[in-house]
Amino acid sequence: MKAFFKKTFAVFTSVLTAGILVSATYSSSAAELRNGDTNGDGIVNIYDAINISKHVMKNPELTGTNLEQADYNKDGTVNVYDAIFVSRLILCEGNLNEVAALINMGRLSNGVAPLTINQTLIDASMKRASELPKKFSGDYRPDNSGFATILTEYGIVFSECANCVAAVPSTPKELYNAMMEKETIKSRLMDETYTQIGVGYCLNKDTYKHYWAILLI
Repeated sequence: MKAFFKKTFAVFTSVLTAGILVSATYSSSAAELRNGDTNGDGIVNIYDAINISKHVMKNPELTGTNLEQADYNKDGTVNVYDAIFVSRLILCEGNLNEVAALINMGRLSNGVAPLTINQTLIDASMKRASELPKKFSGDYRPDNSGFATILTEYGIVFSECANCVAAVPSTPKELYNAMMEKETIKSRLMDETYTQIGVGYCLNKDTYKHYWAILLI
C-alpha cells in the first residue's frame, strides 16, 4: 500500500509541476480559511497537493487546522483523493474562471447583475462534477439525495439555490454555447435571484469525458 502512495505522490508531483507553468493558483486573503490550504498561506497550490500526499504517506502528518483544511472533498478523511481534487482545482482554475466570466457577460448583456465567484461554492462544485460520471443527474447525487445536500456539506448558507450540469463540452466557450441553447439552463443562469456562482470540472475516462457542474445561490 505504501508503495502505491509513493507512486501516486510521484505522479502528482510530475503532473502538477508541468501544469503549474500554465495555470494560476487560487488565492484568498490570509485571514480567510480556504479549503485545500494545508499550510495556512492563503493560497491553494501545488504545495498543498504535495502536503496532502505526504500526509497520506505519514511523512510528515498534518495536524490541527491544516489537517481540517486538507479534507478537500469533505468526506471526513484525508487520503489520496483529496490530493487528486486539489490537483484538478489547480490545473483547471483558468477554465473555471472563464466559464463564470462568460456567464457574467451574458447576464450583463441581458441587463442582469453579474454573479460573484464564491470560493466555497467552487469547492462544492468540484465535488459535484466528480459525482456526475457515477450518476448524471441535475437533481440527484449518486446516493439519491438532492443536489442541495452538497451545499450543506460545505457549510454554505443560502435561501435559494440551483445547479446546472453538462457533459461532453471540452472548453468553457463550448460549454457556455451548449447551456445557452437549453432554455431551462439559460433561465437559471440569467435569473437575478442568484448572486453567487461556483463552477466545477471533472475529466473522466469514459464516452462523455468532460463533466461540468455549476452551483448558484
